[in-house]
Amino acid sequence: MARRKDKSAVKKPPKGEAKTLSPEKTGEILGLSLLVLGLLLAVSLASYHPEDPSLFTRSDARVHNLVGRVGAQIAGLCFQFVGLAALLLPVFVLVTGWRRLRHKVGARVTGRGIGAVLMLVFLPALLHLLFEDVSWRGVAISSGGAFGDLLSEKVRE
Repeated sequence: MARRKDKSAVKKPPKGEAKTLSPEKTGEILGLSLLVLGLLLAVSLASYHPEDPSLFTRSDARVHNLVGRVGAQIAGLCFQFVGLAALLLPVFVLVTGWRRLRHKVGARVTGRGIGAVLMLVFLPALLHLLFEDVSWRGVAISSGGAFGDLLSEKVRE
């Protein structure tokens, strides 16, 4: 014998009211999105070639970046602005995505994000002071990028 489902147990939103996601589901979607973004950024930066066509490099050569033209543009911008410190960007995005996905209840630490920002601000200058230029895939690039060059000049004054 088939049982009828009790319709009173299923809650339906009132007419005219929009359906919303629970905060847990929203955190999961954001976490997954950040993980995918972090992986794409990591692949883009790892396969960066200084001679790929980008905003700062005009070239008719084929794109070496595994993410394509968009990856070449993003990697070019990251390396031009913050140099080798750009390699930390996917790490920060992946860690943030993983933390959003985990649902671990614990004490909130507000200084962690500030520390990451401070590291991205001062690490390019330190890299530029220590190494100035490095070879990346056979081409010399600034180890601190334009931001590291600018900030290290202020430190030298």
